[in-house]
Amino acid sequence: MTEVARAGTGGAMTTSDRVDDELPCIWVLAGVLSYRPCDRNYECEDCELYHALQGGHGGEGGMDRDAVRARAHGAPVDPRPGDTVNAFLSRLATGCTLHLDRPHSPGHLWLQSVADDTIRVGLDDHARRVLEPIDEVVLPRTGVWLTRGEPCGWIVRRRLSIPLTDPIAGEVLDVNPRIEAWRSGPSPNDDWLFTLRPHEHPDQVGDLYRGEHAVRWYLGQIQLLKRHLEAVVSVPQAASVGPTMEDGGLPTPDLEQVLGRERYRGLVSEMFRTHI
Repeated sequence: MTEVARAGTGGAMTTSDRVDDELPCIWVLAGVLSYRPCDRNYECEDCELYHALQGGHGGEGGMDRDAVRARAHGAPVDPRPGDTVNAFLSRLATGCTLHLDRPHSPGHLWLQSVADDTIRVGLDDHARRVLEPIDEVVLPRTGVWLTRGEPCGWIVRRRLSIPLTDPIAGEVLDVNPRIEAWRSGPSPNDDWLFTLRPHEHPDQVGDLYRGEHAVRWYLGQIQLLKRHLEAVVSVPQAASVGPTMEDGGLPTPDLEQVLGRERYRGLVSEMFRTHI
């Protein structure tokens, strides 16, 4: 039985305190539901709950969560392609947070007002998981004026440098002093990149996702990842095991090893709307 938490208030929560080997419902990631596992492999178009929360109707569907649960713990199970994909999705989605109290850019950066004239800019959890392991985060210097649509930093991992596109014009006031800790993953409430004094109001920036639009966009990003994983489901699972996360012990897959260099570059280019 599901439990509604802060529905419609724009709150956010993680799933790290729940069963770590289940796929969390997209509405749990959004903070609308406090707990509900996804039993439809993120095929939300067939989910009655998904459509009910948007005022629509859904159909029937389902997946074998027992197999996903076993594979997420490394147990030997019948290697059906869907189960392997679901195991990767579970590792990447569990513990992530989609903040509905702030707008999100197509480049996976969020904006949070921390004062009347100050905005904090951060990278969403889903994108960070896709980019791990992170070797370096390059950020602008204090005092630099940023232009919307231009690079405002880079994430460096292995031989790739992924540009971060600035979602709002403004002057950089401060950068996260603990950004080096991102090599092992940011701590809760420490997932921001820099603060700035905006030269434009966020409400006047049209290319941002808010509320239910952010949920639909986020779901599209998960389905994009799923399509790339489905194309390489024959990859042995041993290649997916990476460092252990501190928030529950689940191994984080290195997606470049799983997808291969070229497909991984293609995924990141699609996610960040750039060419690398």
